[in-house]
Amino acid sequence: MKRWNTTAGGGLVAAGVERPVAGRPADLYVIDDPYPGIAEAMNPKFRADVWQWFQVNIIPRRKPVLRMIAIMSRWHEDDFIAQLIRHAKEAAWKYRVLDFPAIATCRVEGCDAPQLGFERPNPAGTVSAYIEVCEHGARDELGRLPGEALWPEVRNIEFLKRQLLDVGGTRTFGLGVKRRFARARQSGDLLPDANPNALARLVVAVAWGMAVEAQSGASRSELRKTVEAALSGWPDGAR
Repeated sequence: MKRWNTTAGGGLVAAGVERPVAGRPADLYVIDDPYPGIAEAMNPKFRADVWQWFQVNIIPRRKPVLRMIAIMSRWHEDDFIAQLIRHAKEAAWKYRVLDFPAIATCRVEGCDAPQLGFERPNPAGTVSAYIEVCEHGARDELGRLPGEALWPEVRNIEFLKRQLLDVGGTRTFGLGVKRRFARARQSGDLLPDANPNALARLVVAVAWGMAVEAQSGASRSELRKTVEAALSGWPDGAR
């Protein structure tokens, strides 16, 4: 635990998650990446321990007006942010959610742009990432259009596309799909009994099977027929 004091009489105390903060009420709490990495985010016990730490150490020591900023990468649909939003709703807190992905998304309801994917121009060619944007022209809170980078001066869109190739394994892709299905169930686009995990596994299996077929020389029309066949057998609970 470290403490910094200001000349105006204020100060800042920094402590790691699960460290005690007894006797230290605050005007503002900033919780930054409470999970060290994806392994901890996928661990239900670790997620429960972090939430218990928050309930036992932070909430009881808040002042009458709680000001808090929580920042983190979203790896699981029931992560700290999801738990915090659920608690805020139950406790009638005033809160705001800001979602700033590395590549801007469309803010028009029902639009999933940009579409991110991988393609190989020919069987002997190299794999490249592509980004397809919509024509809504809706900007996010930072003024970005769909498909624009968050920090273009350092991580421009070409860098982010190369990064998609570096981390574009089935696990990372599946996590993104699962989060999207979880949001769809919450918003009513999917039925309440839809299973985001099972649907994500289905999509990943079809997508990566198609990638193998594309690498073997399957045409776009042949791949489209695969998609149509997959959709014809889409689970009833997901419609």
